[in-house]
Amino acid sequence: MWRVELTPAQYVDAALTRIVTGGEPEISARLALRELRAYLASAAAGRWMLWWARNGAPDSPTATAAAVVIHSPGRTALVLHSSTARGAVSVDALAAVLSAAAQDALAQGAIMVQVLLEPSAQEDVQAFVQAGFIRLAELIYLRLSLRGRTPAPDSAPDGVEFLAYAPATHAAFARAIAASYAGSLDCPAMEGLRDVEDAIAAHKVAGVFRPDLWTLATIDGEPAGILLLNENLPAAALEVVYMGVAAKFRGRHLGRALLARAAAMARREHFSALCLAVDAANRYAFTLYLQEGFVETFRKLAYMRK
Repeated sequence: MWRVELTPAQYVDAALTRIVTGGEPEISARLALRELRAYLASAAAGRWMLWWARNGAPDSPTATAAAVVIHSPGRTALVLHSSTARGAVSVDALAAVLSAAAQDALAQGAIMVQVLLEPSAQEDVQAFVQAGFIRLAELIYLRLSLRGRTPAPDSAPDGVEFLAYAPATHAAFARAIAASYAGSLDCPAMEGLRDVEDAIAAHKVAGVFRPDLWTLATIDGEPAGILLLNENLPAAALEVVYMGVAAKFRGRHLGRALLARAAAMARREHFSALCLAVDAANRYAFTLYLQEGFVETFRKLAYMRK
């Protein structure tokens, strides 16, 4: 019978290998392990905890399931885990590891623990549900190629002023983000879980933060819409990490104006594409993105525990 515990230092590579290979030996395992190690060193900056379920005696254990929890700004935590897909990891062992890891993260101050899963990975989903996670959303990932496209005018609609992020505009950005949450169809289960400052901190680390790529739209001096762009270097694109319009100003085509501004910024920074993710339940936003030329690339299931 396996035992769940924090992974001893001398077995960290064995547990991380379990995560990247699912338990089956692969030629690429060493490369995948190096990539995961590099990611943890950069993205997590040392703020990660590794749990495993192990068999065998303490002096010669074998990993049966493993999960690493990465603590991020904004009091959120992300889970990377070994998959059940190849049959080498049992649902029960993975669920036990996930439960222990999530409880520890929440006890350390995280307000939510999140994971992104493949829609086809139903046994992984089962393990997370068994560990107390709830479904947050089905996320649709979209990409807009800017090559050969005629740019839409990057100009503010009548009465709209665009402002860049800076210490002097931080409070206005926070008000705009908070106002955009009211009645939002994107991940409504998250409403009220974290405050605006936590959200801003989390958005800053979703890629490479550039304050000049964050835009606030005001109407008659009132915060009306928000566009947060970060550099997504692996995707070779600018990523819309958040876009929203305050309920009071919806229906004025402000979302389209913000997307046009995003495309203009991407061209200015010599990126050939924009990317983003949208909650599949938000049919209005999804339809808008398709109309603007975005193409679906893949989907993920978002689960969380709070």
